[in-house]
Amino acid sequence: MRALLANLGFLLQFSGILILSTAFLALYFNEVQASVSFFITVSTLFVFGFTMNALCERKEISVRNGMILLFLTFLLLGLIGTIPYLYLKVFGEISLESFTNSFFESVSTITTTGLSSIKSFEESPISLRVYRSISSFAGGVGIVFIFLTFLYPDTQLTSFQKIFGLSETEKIKKKFLSILLFYAICFFVFSFLFYFFYKDFLTVSTFTLSSLSTSSFPNVQDVLARIPLPLIILPMLVGATNIKIFISSQRKFYLAELCLLLASIAILLFFFVQNGFDFYSSMFHSVSLATTSGSSFVSFSSVAEYVKIVMVVAMFIGGCSLSTAGGLKCLRILLIGKGIKKVVKNVFKKSEEISEEESVAYLLFFLMVSFAVLSSFILALYGFGFLDSLLESVSAISNTGISLGIAYAAPLELKWLFSFLMLIGRIEILPIIALFVKES
Repeated sequence: MRALLANLGFLLQFSGILILSTAFLALYFNEVQASVSFFITVSTLFVFGFTMNALCERKEISVRNGMILLFLTFLLLGLIGTIPYLYLKVFGEISLESFTNSFFESVSTITTTGLSSIKSFEESPISLRVYRSISSFAGGVGIVFIFLTFLYPDTQLTSFQKIFGLSETEKIKKKFLSILLFYAICFFVFSFLFYFFYKDFLTVSTFTLSSLSTSSFPNVQDVLARIPLPLIILPMLVGATNIKIFISSQRKFYLAELCLLLASIAILLFFFVQNGFDFYSSMFHSVSLATTSGSSFVSFSSVAEYVKIVMVVAMFIGGCSLSTAGGLKCLRILLIGKGIKKVVKNVFKKSEEISEEESVAYLLFFLMVSFAVLSSFILALYGFGFLDSLLESVSAISNTGISLGIAYAAPLELKWLFSFLMLIGRIEILPIIALFVKES
């Protein structure tokens, strides 16, 4: 436990460093109240972080503790991330309701879901919008965990390699450095490219960060009005694609993932057009849904029931593995398909053992379906239609952020349910189970 808390302390401190840039940006824009809120947030992160480091010893942690660390990091960042919203009274005076909405907003941001209870982003401080984009990017890329790996010697990184789905033969520091470099290049390339069409670098840079982290962008229609569609969907596609396609020489298997992602986009496009959407809107929302980016400028409340089912399936599948996208992930869908073939062969006495990766894929599939269906029944008890409830639940657990309005109009207890779904969706449920499983 002491080692776990020590590592958690380092992660909180690094998160504070990231937010510190937002505090100075607020000062630059003369947003004094916002700046104070960010400095309070940074101070809180530093105090907790330094205290944990001072009282605990940092050393190698097990895979189980690594999973618990993942859960605690997102939970604490979600709780501490409520400070700017509470201090700025974004949701009114401090109360249980404003705290619930602030926690919902904070969790939605760091999990890259993008659901929001803020009615008008145009009236909120510029620095708060930047804060949301930076938080989404850090949560999507897992930048705080990437930073933590550089504090460990190579011989003590086994648990982190397993958490991130990397084999033990890969050099994790080199791989993570390549990931950071790739996303940094993408950020600058897309930002400068978009700047030629939208002459506001702050807007295009925050939009790029949100898109690369597959998180929704609040005023996306304004950006779409100035930047061509083929360009605007590129960072969403890059964010939802397995990073190994870009930085590894072994691309064959990961290209199969990409093909499944593109197939999801094509199927959504077909059904949206058939349902009466114009091609422009259909293409944008097909990419936004399949990549779990969640940006939207239309209402899905009136779409046909069969289209909602297709949307649910696409969001549930999600993007590729080792990407910033949410959902079950295309790789696991392929592994499940591979496992089914083995089961069929075993029926005919051609014994083939199901691999550990395939077993994990089956387990996560079962857990995600169970949580989504159970949440849908709970929402249905409040008078919402079951299919609409299922779409909203899958949107939360897949970290997509598309909403029919249920999440916004939900009573406080359902806001906590949605927050829980977003958290377990981003950490992929297994760390929750690790809390109740004894170390072997």
